[in-house]
Amino acid sequence: MSKKGFFDLIDDFFKQSITITIDSEKYIWKKYTHEYGLVKWLVIQLASLPVAVYPFEMDPKKRMIRETSFMSDTLKRTKTPKIHVVDWMDYSIVREYIPGESFDPTLWKEDYVEIGRVLARVHLDGYVLGDTKYLNFLKTPSGEFYVIDAEQAIRSDRYEYRFWDILVFLVTCIYRIMYVKPLSSLDFLPDMIEGFIKGYSEETSSNEQVINVLKTVSKINYKTIIYVLLPLPYSVTFLKTIRKIIVEK
Repeated sequence: MSKKGFFDLIDDFFKQSITITIDSEKYIWKKYTHEYGLVKWLVIQLASLPVAVYPFEMDPKKRMIRETSFMSDTLKRTKTPKIHVVDWMDYSIVREYIPGESFDPTLWKEDYVEIGRVLARVHLDGYVLGDTKYLNFLKTPSGEFYVIDAEQAIRSDRYEYRFWDILVFLVTCIYRIMYVKPLSSLDFLPDMIEGFIKGYSEETSSNEQVINVLKTVSKINYKTIIYVLLPLPYSVTFLKTIRKIIVEK
């Protein structure tokens, strides 16, 4: 069994969900007022205040509304678990248990192409997720991807928020790769980003929209957060790769 990386450990510590069994069937029970979950979103909200990159929500009820609204939208193309029980008194839900594993950032470029398509469908459905770490994308044994966490999801077509979704996903993947493959992680970075944007672009079917999303990289608050989130030389390589993709498009 492989060691857990930084984001896996953080996710475990702040976990608000547990697996429960009822009549031999597995379900996920999630409580939005779990104290560790509140600490997580307080830290994230405070950290994002200086650059204001996304409208994070800390209030348990509002986070619950965001997630249930997204997951219950029957018109969206994004696959999400079914919600069976919603408890507004306890601010908790019981949802479908989806067997599978989280997206693996150490896989090949082709896997990033597919996950790029998944996030593009979220955006084409008219949503942004806010919290797009790779652990929130689950791959079933049949190869389907599910979004299993959406408590920061909102309806928006703002290019900046779409870029934030792309950035968070790629940054968390980079840290995982840095942990697993420290000697080759920097070399893997351009292929990883290009593969993801390739899938995102193919699903979006609009170079203009993709370019407008990626151009957010030049805005001072987003550029600042990239340098904050990624150490040198990863931040420089990330920026160069995104700019290269924009030019080529």
